Amino acid sequence: SDYECPFCLRHSRETMPLIEKSYIQTGRVIYGFRDYLIDSLHPQAIRAHEAVRCGGDQGKYWEMHTGMFGQPSAHTPEALEAKAAQAGLDLETFRACMASGKNTAAIRQSVAEIEGFGANGTPAFFIGIVDRATGQVKITRAITGALPYAQFAQALEAALSQAQQKK
Repeated sequence: SDYECPFCLRHSRETMPLIEKSYIQTGRVIYGFRDYLIDSLHPQAIRAHEAVRCGGDQGKYWEMHTGMFGQPSAHTPEALEAKAAQAGLDLETFRACMASGKNTAAIRQSVAEIEGFGANGTPAFFIGIVDRATGQVKITRAITGALPYAQFAQALEAALSQAQQKK
């Protein structure tokens, strides 16, 4: 997702809480987030993605991720520092991390990987099954867009059913 994408914002507010409650918190699925910012539409989104990764450097990735989706004006340096403080980060360490740009290459690599999966818009989701022997994920379904919860639930249930059949 792109933290400045309006469709990603809608998904994070409307659909993701239901997915979290029904699938992630129950342990039925594992959720992973990848940076997939679209610079041509949101040239300042990189700051939000860097801020979340800087939070991760202090063990607070998900605390920074939560609530990061928003309008470009929501990701000013001051607003990002306020989010860092709210998440309990050491602000001097956070500022140094942001100034260093040390996470930029990893964010760009994440974008390249997602594009390699065939994504061409945000939000993009890849549902798959983990091969327990190799740790590799076989993608079974790609979903693009802020679709309703019912469509995600249907895709997740199909993947869960397929995973059960492989046991």
